[in-house]
Amino acid sequence: MVLRQTQPELPLGFKVPFYPVLPVLSLAMCLYLMLSLPIDTILLFAVWLGIAAVIHFSHGVRRSRLARREELPADPPSSSGAEAETVLAGEGNG
Repeated sequence: MVLRQTQPELPLGFKVPFYPVLPVLSLAMCLYLMLSLPIDTILLFAVWLGIAAVIHFSHGVRRSRLARREELPADPPSSSGAEAETVLAGEGNG
């Protein structure tokens, strides 16, 4: 919703039906459902989320290319050639 307001000229590949009513109602329903869960469920979810985060990040630290000092692949070219030229020339840093 913010991107549509701040940069409406960007090509957007997906439109939500009944915008902005449906996204706001969906968010409200999700919050209602989450807040109506028993506290035990919320605490167990937090514990499992914490365990998953520890496993994910410990695996990532060991397996990352940066940790193994491998060279990263080149960035894919952007859709705008002019944009890539200004970044390569050092003019796109502002």
